[in-house]
Amino acid sequence: MEPDDQRRRLTTAPRLSKGQPAPLFERLVENYSPAGEPLRSYETAAAAESVRREVTRLLNTRRSPLPPPMLGPSVIHYGVPDCSHLTAANTLDLLALSRVLSLAIQAFEPRLSSVRVELLADPQNPSGALGYLHANIRIRMVSEPVCFPLQLGRNGATTIAEAAEQ
Repeated sequence: MEPDDQRRRLTTAPRLSKGQPAPLFERLVENYSPAGEPLRSYETAAAAESVRREVTRLLNTRRSPLPPPMLGPSVIHYGVPDCSHLTAANTLDLLALSRVLSLAIQAFEPRLSSVRVELLADPQNPSGALGYLHANIRIRMVSEPVCFPLQLGRNGATTIAEAAEQ
């Protein structure tokens, strides 16, 4: 909320703004904006970083192996099922894991579209996998391609690096 002196200067007419609206919970966090101003929208790089944080949380959250409901995903289905029975050395297992990750991201990250996850066995870690998350991020009416490098470890942890240029 703005101070009284600033509130009086606010206009009620709609105005255009650049960027993507910031998610509600990020707007509620104090001191999130470096300028100390209310956080209302993100530019492209900040929106991609916000998506990266949310997708990291999603992929590092385990859910029960219940099948998704016919009407679509719900909060109960947030996260990905335990995939510890899959091995990185098996190409079919990596394809199955890629599909599971893609479906979870499509269901729970509405700012991304055309989500595609590519995974390959990690040559340095036989029980891990490396890959990329390719998607389009929607900023208002514009859709821009983003690519996040992925690293899946033996303990099930997923690391997502900052978005790379495509």
